[in-house]
Amino acid sequence: MRNSFMPLILVLGVTVMAIPMIMKAPPRGSGGPEINPGVFCPSQKAIYQVASLPIAAENRATWISIAPKPEGGAGPGLDLRRFIVVSGEDHSPLTAAVMYALAETITKRGGAAILDPLRGPASDTGQVLALGASYVIRVATIDGATPQATSGACAAVIRCRTSAVRLPAAHPAARLQQNGGEHASVLSIAHHSTGGQGSWPSWYAGFGRGIAETVIDQLGAGAPAGSADLELADWGSQLPQPPQADTLRWTAAFQHQLVRGWIGRVAGKTTIARDGSTEPALAQLERHLGKGGWKRVEQPGAGLLQEWERAQESASHDTDAKATKEGDAKDELSSRLSVREDDAGYDIIAWQERPHPAELFQQWLDAATDGTEPAGERARRELVPERTRPPAPKPEAVRERALRALARHLDCEAIPEEFRARARILVAGAPVAPAAPASAATPAATPAAVPAP
Repeated sequence: MRNSFMPLILVLGVTVMAIPMIMKAPPRGSGGPEINPGVFCPSQKAIYQVASLPIAAENRATWISIAPKPEGGAGPGLDLRRFIVVSGEDHSPLTAAVMYALAETITKRGGAAILDPLRGPASDTGQVLALGASYVIRVATIDGATPQATSGACAAVIRCRTSAVRLPAAHPAARLQQNGGEHASVLSIAHHSTGGQGSWPSWYAGFGRGIAETVIDQLGAGAPAGSADLELADWGSQLPQPPQADTLRWTAAFQHQLVRGWIGRVAGKTTIARDGSTEPALAQLERHLGKGGWKRVEQPGAGLLQEWERAQESASHDTDAKATKEGDAKDELSSRLSVREDDAGYDIIAWQERPHPAELFQQWLDAATDGTEPAGERARRELVPERTRPPAPKPEAVRERALRALARHLDCEAIPEEFRARARILVAGAPVAPAAPASAATPAATPAAVPAP
């Protein structure tokens, strides 16, 4: 019996049709680096490391705006040894290259980068980590595109919007915020290069690293702050996840001594519902808040479009150690959410306020005076199993830590003025001066190619 040739003919036909498709496929790596959300971890294996293509490039930086304005025309001098969110504002491969290079540079300089790429129409809150970031660098490609070949010329404009992860001055919870660390700037980088012979991954590496070095040199031009300035506030509990909605994109978390929370954004005023109709961009978030037990505040704070609140029980952080350990003392630690409107959308902040801030401040005063360990810190230490429990700190260490906490809250409006007046006396007469905030670092000279802000 003779076998049929039809299967062989079909295979041959598919092969012939596939050859043009394979030949037209874009070169490997031409779409830019792949950005995964989360903490950036550089590879230690040489096989995964990409060398920069030595392209002849000029990266000219221009400050579009900066506040507070530094003295002497220098950069802000931010201390970059912190958690810094690198967020993408578009899907351009040039943006991805700069984001990846920024994460590399921040890591090399002693910081930690959290990558936050633009992931599509629906946000993914589960990928945003509750790690208490200090700054957000938002990257966007304003002009230009990838050349046709690595040897081609490239002209592009990259915008980096940098801001401290803080509450706005007019926010209802800003009264609890520690002083220092304010920063908001927009930096434009005009890139011109002639290219070179090499692979696309190497071209993107050279492009992104050149721009990243320019950006970091401008933002981190100052002397680093002391190690004490890098201390993280300990609440004794995990920051709860914020409410989610497809239109809401959470960017970063923050955690200070008296207030902690999340900052996010709803872009635009309308969106497309699942049935294809148009609805307000806040509609889905409002529905989720209602189902999640949130209650709308009838009279929101000044400048707010909406304010929501949800109460939940939590063990007290700042009461007597024995009561905390046994669970007898309970506080209502409420979560709140604010909506502020502008021309392009809505700024969303979800936050929690520390119970009894004045009592905690009084504990800092006592600790700075006689070296008494604050009750909340002692309670958390004693909850650790005895075999791994850290020893009680020495009075000198307790005083220094308390003085630093007092110095950071001398302008905190939630603390009575008589408490802050006493703190000013203690801080002024302290034998060990408290560490200066990162924004007060001594700036270095601005490169000649960079116009003064």
